[in-house]
Amino acid sequence: MPDASWVREILTELANTRDFGLGEFLAQCLRDARRDPTKSFRAVFSTCAKSHDF
Repeated sequence: MPDASWVREILTELANTRDFGLGEFLAQCLRDARRDPTKSFRAVFSTCAKSHDF
């Protein structure tokens, strides 16, 4: 993913400023994005959101 470092910075900041549930959700999104770098982050985010009932 070409913008992985930028996405990681944003997600880290969000995780540090929000509650534990959001932090876990964002951590899962980042792990999933790293596992499949060809998949768009939007698709990864949507899949994570469905699994967390957001």
